[in-house]
Amino acid sequence: MKAGILWFLGVVGMTWLMGGCTLTRPVEDTARFYILQSEERIEHGAETTPVAASETIAVGLRRVRVPDYVNTPAMVVRTGGNTIRYSRNHRWGEGLDHGMARVLRDTIRGHPAVGAVYLFPEIGR
Repeated sequence: MKAGILWFLGVVGMTWLMGGCTLTRPVEDTARFYILQSEERIEHGAETTPVAASETIAVGLRRVRVPDYVNTPAMVVRTGGNTIRYSRNHRWGEGLDHGMARVLRDTIRGHPAVGAVYLFPEIGR
């Protein structure tokens, strides 16, 4: 009976000691996430002529289509004429189709003659 209790306490003690030990180190996540960004509008001072609200136009954008092989979370890098490589550590933080539509909308919206930009996701499906 005494040997059974000592054996049990030994197993519990070893389990407790081994619980704090690991043989592997934590794996560092080296992934970097990116989003597309539109260029900031450059004000040209005297070159920019204000446009009256009645003279502005509204622009409608169809859905942006990105090929499936490019529209992945991993960044795609062209390494040759017909060769691509998917990056393990560099990823898109958003879908490319949504990012490109946002950047295109922001760029067009920055033009002084444009009063509004509308995205029409249903057009062109």
